[in-house]
Amino acid sequence: METFGYELEEEFNAITRFVEEKYGIIIKSREQSVDFTKKALTFMMTIKVWKKHMTPTFQKAPKTEMYFQEMLSNAIHIILLGNIDMKIPALIMLRRTQELILTYLFYSEHPVELFKKEMDDNSRTVSGFNELKDYIKNYPYSMKYNVEDAKVQEIASKVIDDWTMQYRKLSNFVHGTNSKFFQRAEYVDEFKFVKKDVNFLTKQVDTLSSIVNTLLIIFYFQEYIKFDENTEKSLIRSAISNDLGYKKKVVEVLEEI
Repeated sequence: METFGYELEEEFNAITRFVEEKYGIIIKSREQSVDFTKKALTFMMTIKVWKKHMTPTFQKAPKTEMYFQEMLSNAIHIILLGNIDMKIPALIMLRRTQELILTYLFYSEHPVELFKKEMDDNSRTVSGFNELKDYIKNYPYSMKYNVEDAKVQEIASKVIDDWTMQYRKLSNFVHGTNSKFFQRAEYVDEFKFVKKDVNFLTKQVDTLSSIVNTLLIIFYFQEYIKFDENTEKSLIRSAISNDLGYKKKVVEVLEEI
């Protein structure tokens, strides 16, 4: 992340100062927290890069920018909650961000449906996340650029399968839909971290960052290839885990990342 290294350090130092002054927690004294914070900050910075380049899409599909605004807000909350040992709230923000990327991709292509939803809160323009996942898996990517649909759809299917696995895993921790959960004192400790939870959260941020950035690349590849090579692309590449195999697949099909 050569050129973005300075900005990352500036953001990291700002977070560490705030958390120490507000909560008396010294992030730099906890190696796991340092890794988590830098991973989450990198994800946040990639969302900023994409948002900057999505202006033409936002103009074609008014109000879709709010999904990026919320993802940015969530990323900030994840960083803060993770560093003050609030496990469940951080995981809630992670899962919500999972939902946002799928919702954004659908409504960016269907501004009329978004308008109908905004006009009527009870309007159900999609039946649920299974419909959104199928939409992304079967999207005709050749409509956007010169590519074989099946090859890109294979990447999309792998990413969506990983999205589903992560969503299921996070749902085991998220009790927010059950109001009784918040009324029972014995659940208070579930909101707090132990050391292994920091590693778990870091891994979940890494997976989410990989999923979000890869989906945006395959949906907006023509825009992505115009990004600055040494700054923006470098940052986005660093935000996608090598372990998931997405980068290799994208290079094989689209010939660059």
